Amino acid sequence: MIHAIAWYAVFQLLAFACCPLVAAALPRLRDRGYGLSKTLGFLLFGYVAWILPALGIARFQFPLVVLAATSVAVAGLCAARWLSPPRIPRRHALTVELLFAGVYLAFCILRSLHPEIFWGEKPMDFSFLNYFIRLETLPPQDPWASGQLMRYYYLGNYFFAAIHKLAMTPSAVGYNLALAVIPALTATAAYTAALALARVRWAAVTGALALVALSNAEGMRLLASGAMKADFHLFWATSRVLRHSMANEYPFWSFLFADLHAHVMALPFAVALAALILAMPGSRLPRWLHVAWTALAWSALVGVNLWDAVSYVFLGAAVCLPILVGRTPAGALAVPLAGGLALALAFPLLPMLFQGTGSGWGVERQAFHPAAELLRHYGHLAVPLALGLWLLAGRRVRGHPPRPGTTTLWRTLVPGVLTGCALLIAPLALRIKAPVPDVAIVAASLAALAIPSAASRGLYARTAAVALGVALLVLFGEMVWLADRMNTLFKIHYAAWTWLTLATAGVLPVLATAAGRVLRVARDLRLSRARRWAPAAVALLLSLPTLAALASSPMHAWIYSSFSRVPGPRPTLDGSAYLSRTSSDEKALFAWLQSEVPGTPAVLEAQGESYAGFTRVSMHTGLPTLLGWEHHVKQRGTSQETVDGRRELVSRLYSIPDADRAHALMRGQGIEWVVVGDLERQHYPAEGLAKFPARGDLFDTAFHSGPVTLFRVRPERLH
Repeated sequence: MIHAIAWYAVFQLLAFACCPLVAAALPRLRDRGYGLSKTLGFLLFGYVAWILPALGIARFQFPLVVLAATSVAVAGLCAARWLSPPRIPRRHALTVELLFAGVYLAFCILRSLHPEIFWGEKPMDFSFLNYFIRLETLPPQDPWASGQLMRYYYLGNYFFAAIHKLAMTPSAVGYNLALAVIPALTATAAYTAALALARVRWAAVTGALALVALSNAEGMRLLASGAMKADFHLFWATSRVLRHSMANEYPFWSFLFADLHAHVMALPFAVALAALILAMPGSRLPRWLHVAWTALAWSALVGVNLWDAVSYVFLGAAVCLPILVGRTPAGALAVPLAGGLALALAFPLLPMLFQGTGSGWGVERQAFHPAAELLRHYGHLAVPLALGLWLLAGRRVRGHPPRPGTTTLWRTLVPGVLTGCALLIAPLALRIKAPVPDVAIVAASLAALAIPSAASRGLYARTAAVALGVALLVLFGEMVWLADRMNTLFKIHYAAWTWLTLATAGVLPVLATAAGRVLRVARDLRLSRARRWAPAAVALLLSLPTLAALASSPMHAWIYSSFSRVPGPRPTLDGSAYLSRTSSDEKALFAWLQSEVPGTPAVLEAQGESYAGFTRVSMHTGLPTLLGWEHHVKQRGTSQETVDGRRELVSRLYSIPDADRAHALMRGQGIEWVVVGDLERQHYPAEGLAKFPARGDLFDTAFHSGPVTLFRVRPERLH
């Protein structure tokens, strides 16, 4: 509990320190950007803690993170003194604080009911976090390929390692606290973004909660049809609706499953960037501080999750549409300017990223998702959004009424013509083996509904622009792949879910107004009871996907909280507490390594198949190992030849009886520690393992508990 309070206090202090800087940049927003202050305060703190070691100016130690936090406070005081930030409306400040505290508390409780850092890809995420907590200098090496530079977007792990160092939190507890604070940061940032679109608090709160706590409707569909029972397999199936992407996670699913992946850590920064882009003024250039914050948030995405940095190009392009149709489209220049500055701010990362994340691109010609799958995943958001856009296309936008006759054209004729053309072209396309995917029809229809309002420069122009951005992004993701097809679809659809939720929140006031009018008309006309209930029946039918999604969320929370793959104490936030019941001797080893071994020396441990019990020492201590999970190491730019060589070397070091030869090879690889436990005895011959205790002149016994022994590789042979 004390660590949860410490994290809450750290993020609150960073937010309050940063608040004047944010308010000075965003005076036109209704909450003055207060919902962004927590995420942007964390971002500014993390960036200062990263850029100084990246430039070789400082070491990543406790004094540096204190300096970074102090820098945020000093910058906030300077902004309050010289930039004259506007006052924060009390009602919005109270709403944001209640939202942050409530979401943080709720996810702390959820994590305490399923705290184990076990299974999935948690071993990789936990090893990264532990490694960066140990790290003092940059650039980092890959903890699953010791001695090799990390070619991966690691900034999210680095930022949370900085919080660990500042709050002095054990990593096994901090891992779960990170998965509680991420949805809280996301919710407050989403509040500001949704408020910029909807202009009313209740819709903004609804959008914020929907983004962090709403499931898709697939779970209820499977349950109602009798295809599955309410168990883990049902929960898992909701993230496997889009077959070609292999996984279609959504934020609530990610928070429950608790893999601390890049796309999860990037979510608060991505939503903050969306809010900053949506706040760009159309009639003039924004304040320089607004552009600076936008560039900093975009640069964070480059280092936290590169795919999001690419995805938000589409949102920026779509949001520029209502700006460009204005008489003075100077504000449209700010988006590309911020993008260029973002690349400059992230420059130490760029060479490493493009070496490791893969290169190349291609056009997909066959494996498209059918419309039914897209609706099963997005229907609970897409249906109300489409209805809201349809209503917007037919209403007069304040200050810019549509020309006579254009309403019917945009609302019915254009979507119909586009859909009809796609259906007519499809048979011809099939003959040339280049089918028009369903997603093209869906995207074209959504774009046709969005374009009239987006181009109107009216009250809901930017809501429609976000919907247009969703259409463009999903169409791009389905038709074009970057680096590899699976990651492209996974990351594109994750971003699309975020934008779709914000856009749906933006049309909630329109839907509420329309519903009220329908009820008043039905009452005033004194219709019969059957006719009076007809609109309600239609509304209920259209709301079924949304109602199913709302019912799915508590069911998924109950399923995952009651599910267990490994026995362990609950409730607790200690993600490694289960080791006391499964492997107390190894837990003692991990604790000894954490307390007695500083820095990042390499450790030799058993290597084997992915998603098994291998790399457990690197996972729980952050010490680099010779080879971790092979597929993930290859994804980070390591060649198959190098992976094969490392695998053979691990086997050779454990298997050969020649202690002198093994010692020389280990020293050449920078290996300082060797673990021999049950896992090593199961996979390597006893005659090879016997050399470690037999040759005390080469391998010193540093720790022993039950079947687990840790040997220190002596720098040179003792005579």
